[in-house]
Amino acid sequence: MNTDAIAMSCALSALLMLVDCSNSARVEPNSESVDDSSAVQYEAFIAATAAAQSWSDDYALGQEIADRLSNASINPADSVDITAYRGQHIARGGSGAPPGATNDLISTYGIYIRIVNPDRKDLRPHAATWTVLVHGKILQVLHRMIILEVSEEDWIILEAT
Repeated sequence: MNTDAIAMSCALSALLMLVDCSNSARVEPNSESVDDSSAVQYEAFIAATAAAQSWSDDYALGQEIADRLSNASINPADSVDITAYRGQHIARGGSGAPPGATNDLISTYGIYIRIVNPDRKDLRPHAATWTVLVHGKILQVLHRMIILEVSEEDWIILEAT
């Protein structure tokens, strides 16, 4: 195992210990939360951008998987078959995941998206905060995590400040 892989593994382990979303409340777009309208607007913007890229079906599948992972964290009886989605393509929106030194994303419901780029490129914009839409092939689905192979062409920067 090379040094980069070990560092990435340690960072991911630390992140998962810090960002354990399994006990956090799930915010449904139809709930009466303060952020209700902004959450709905955000999802509508991501969905419209995915549609403009002809990724509507893949976006819908990504949303379905996120819903299933979120439900499984609330009710363990609703567990997700980790092999069911391998090789399928999804589109997801998200922002830079802490600690911020990777291409990884945090998406709706606190789903962690581990980005694997075949060219090992740093796809992140040079900005403090950013939001992207990604389209890629699922390598693995785990508890509240999707490991996604994404090429540079399928990484769309939506916002960078």
